[in-house]
Amino acid sequence: MKRIVLLFLFSILFFLTGNYGQIQASQVNFTVQPITSDYQLNKKKTYFDLKADPGTDTQLKIKVINLINRPIKVAFIVRNATTNYNGVVEYAESQSQVVAQQPFSIIDTVKLNQDKMTIPANGEKIITMDVELPKKSFNGIVAGGISVIEDSELQTQGKTRQAVIDNRYLYTTAVVFHGQKNVDSAQLNLKKVEPIQINARNVIAAKFENQSAMFLNNVHVDARVRQLGNSKIIYQSDNKDMQIAPSSEFVYPIPLIAGKSLKSGTYEFMADVTSKNQIWHFKQKFTIDGLKARELNKKDVTIDHTNYLFYWTVFILLIVAINALIIFWINRKLKKKYQEINEHKQFK
Repeated sequence: MKRIVLLFLFSILFFLTGNYGQIQASQVNFTVQPITSDYQLNKKKTYFDLKADPGTDTQLKIKVINLINRPIKVAFIVRNATTNYNGVVEYAESQSQVVAQQPFSIIDTVKLNQDKMTIPANGEKIITMDVELPKKSFNGIVAGGISVIEDSELQTQGKTRQAVIDNRYLYTTAVVFHGQKNVDSAQLNLKKVEPIQINARNVIAAKFENQSAMFLNNVHVDARVRQLGNSKIIYQSDNKDMQIAPSSEFVYPIPLIAGKSLKSGTYEFMADVTSKNQIWHFKQKFTIDGLKARELNKKDVTIDHTNYLFYWTVFILLIVAINALIIFWINRKLKKKYQEINEHKQFK
């Protein structure tokens, strides 16, 4: 298996705390450098931290620097910020989505003038993106990212371009638009609880929605599951120091005990979620039907699917066959012996 290398340029780690990290590019073919915008709030930050009036038309620019002595082709992708299963904000292809309450989509607002570019050997070029902010004002934050990846590392599936995890180098520069006012209080809702699979393992998934245009930082989730009408907790998960992107889904998985099958029935999900000085308490009933449980159990790699009944049946039939052969052999020996005795008596 080839060495898997996935390098993200996270220009921003925790937006509201002002922390950010950058990956050095000494071992990659290229690096990127965002060019400061006129609408940059803090010009010392290395990501696009922008505030402009509604309806503003402007441009964003990123310099791509080729570090090797041959031309390279790079591709550009614009994505909304989403939240993965681990409670980490990301800008790659994701199972999670943004919610309807998002003031606007980064994908619709930041338009690439070209989605591919060839960078000459040891040279550099600038990619330009047109930005047209909606005319309607908004409060809070809208976040996304601009990713740069070598074009040879891309696959196209239908209309979706996604990166191949195979010796690839991906840089993502965050883009944050600030509205007229900050949102100080978040609205977090629990939309659905259901069994799903992650990495071929059964989990109970709670789908939360951050319906506010603000990051939820220092998120702590304490989740429990019990059978309805029974006080005994059968599944539990407790995780801290997570982050939820603005206006995004957060699917929180509760793992099952490895090797244990999912059972049909009616259950109750309970969770306490905190983010800084806010706390939410959730409780929701959900049902797992027998068909769904069987389908998921069949695909769970931790469950032993060995058909022991088959092996026991074969074993018993084998024992019966061996015994039958032994009895047949003994009968044959005895019959031959009796025959010899009778023949001997006849000669006397």
